[in-house]
Amino acid sequence: MENSNIIFNVNALTLLVAIVLFFISLLAIIWKGKKEIANTIKESIGDFKDRFISLENKMEILWKDEIAPARSPSQLNDRGKVLLNESGIKDIVDDKKDELVQLVKEKNTNSPYDAKVAIEYVMSQLPKHFPDVIDKLKNGAFETGSDIESILFASSIYLRNQIFKKLRFSVTDLDDDKSQPNCDLLSYGIFI
Repeated sequence: MENSNIIFNVNALTLLVAIVLFFISLLAIIWKGKKEIANTIKESIGDFKDRFISLENKMEILWKDEIAPARSPSQLNDRGKVLLNESGIKDIVDDKKDELVQLVKEKNTNSPYDAKVAIEYVMSQLPKHFPDVIDKLKNGAFETGSDIESILFASSIYLRNQIFKKLRFSVTDLDDDKSQPNCDLLSYGIFI
């Protein structure tokens, strides 16, 4: 079988006009459908955002479970106790306990769950409230092979166990607290 060559003889001006018309037509189609495309993208992003938040919450539970198993009330496991004792955070909490209690009380805790969340929040903000402890936290994270957030979470459980009675709660109240579904860290602005 012989190959046949087909040759188109088109001048440059005609080719240029055809290309410009093609792109203008394509742009018109896109422009007309941009609202539909934008709505589809918005819907997809909205769904992605919800799934990402759900995944983020699940990852936080897994991260916290490494330090304190996710049963109520949470207590430090062996890893959490190592972080508490070897990072130096226990001494920091003991030294600043009165100020920390005052910061927690400012959150208007009305239930054991509110108090637990407020304590976690206050401890997560420890470097902001007490900049003088930042180097100690960094050294503690280095010494324990951990990160500052994990050390602060472990210390929040320690602080909770130390001050719950001052807040007129018992740690065992966390098992019976019916307000848990209505409260979360967002109410204290952690993720905003």
